[in-house]
Amino acid sequence: MLRSSTFALTLLATGLASTIAHAQSTAGPRLLAPGEGVDLARIVFIDGDGTPNATAMGTLRVHPDQLAEATGLSRGYLHVVTDLGAVVYDAPIDANPLGSLPPALQRLGLRPSGEVAEVQVPFRLSSAKANRGIKAKVMFTPEPLFDARAFGDVVGPAPMTTWPLVKMYEAIGGGGTDKVLMPELPPIGDPGPPPPMGAFDQGDMPEWQYTLPHDSNVETAWNQCAEAAWANTLSYMEHTFGGQGIDFPQFNTKGVGIDGDETSLVSRMDWYMDRSHTDTCNGGGTGRCGGPGESSTMRGLFEFLRIFESDRRLAVSHQAGSAVYPGDCMEDEDRESQREGEDVTFDWLCDRVQDGAGIVMVYGFYSPVAVPNGYDENGFIQYAIEWDRTGGHVVRVIGCGEVGGQQFIRTLDDGQQDRMIDDEVDGPMCEERLGLRTQLWFLHENQTTDGRLELGDASRQIDFAMALTVAP
Repeated sequence: MLRSSTFALTLLATGLASTIAHAQSTAGPRLLAPGEGVDLARIVFIDGDGTPNATAMGTLRVHPDQLAEATGLSRGYLHVVTDLGAVVYDAPIDANPLGSLPPALQRLGLRPSGEVAEVQVPFRLSSAKANRGIKAKVMFTPEPLFDARAFGDVVGPAPMTTWPLVKMYEAIGGGGTDKVLMPELPPIGDPGPPPPMGAFDQGDMPEWQYTLPHDSNVETAWNQCAEAAWANTLSYMEHTFGGQGIDFPQFNTKGVGIDGDETSLVSRMDWYMDRSHTDTCNGGGTGRCGGPGESSTMRGLFEFLRIFESDRRLAVSHQAGSAVYPGDCMEDEDRESQREGEDVTFDWLCDRVQDGAGIVMVYGFYSPVAVPNGYDENGFIQYAIEWDRTGGHVVRVIGCGEVGGQQFIRTLDDGQQDRMIDDEVDGPMCEERLGLRTQLWFLHENQTTDGRLELGDASRQIDFAMALTVAP
């Protein structure tokens, strides 16, 4: 499918919007201070055992509406420089909810809500040390900085200042990792120096992006990421294509699978996927295929569609995994998904976004393992890198794009699932957490990862993706 450049800005008809529109055409680069719509955070990763792990992963947290008010720019590009160099550059931010809606949804007359969610852009920290502040410069520019010279001219002279580094938990179940992020790998969001002008894909277009509506995001129980990702996706399909007969009787509200509870979409996913759990803080994950008595994403999804979407208006397709679902899971349902590629590719994901599809993506946490791989001419053992998958997570894909050669996707999930904590007074307690988020991930390719795209860096690799589209 051909792509077009980013859509012209459609501003909301308010006094603030008209002010921003005027400023958009005249404003230059803006060096930001803490509190001007952005802040920096350090991730503490809660592993599958509930143990906190310090990481060298930072997050640029962006509030697009506040950033627009502070700068007069409703749309622009964020850049972050630390002692490691440029750890984020040309990260597109748009305070206009209609700014990058795919043409397929524009033709439906779709109008998302006026709210723009917080955007989180992961980046590399120099260490996992629990510092309260970091020297950095954060700049917002009305246009991308496509080459190293432009980047140096605009960002280089700006002074470094001290930014508070807020501690932010990431608790997404899915098993633990012995290395959440690896310092020896390239920084997140920094795949190398910005490319020279003209070195772009997509017919030499320097930048384009598409974003799907993502108003519906459900608070998630521990290890319930697969069920939540599918609930969010089904809810999106209903709200977007309800006029074409897509209608489910459940609401996308928090819940766990209980016999007879038909009110919560995610609880129905729990029920049909046979996820083991006792409450929102205690439960296991969900496998892709599973035998009798075992959890199975594929069995649950296709059984749910057979019962609640019996007209078969929704078609299913996927990349990676088995050739046919649910048949290769030894399940027999009323429709099937054919594999459209042995590995998940950016083009496939972005084509599905442009179709307005509901997309669920699985990524794994990987740690490198050095294995003997022959000898050199001097008789010394040579080593190759293999990857140990220590856990995983499931999200909904809500957008994609490319800026100056950097390909990125946007995802939606709950970054802080309910979990057990040890209270000093009351002992073990079930803690409800609020962590709904959208993230912007730059994608990288690595010759050692067997075709899997890196999500930020090699510690997170894309394993599988499946899409729902309205059948023609």
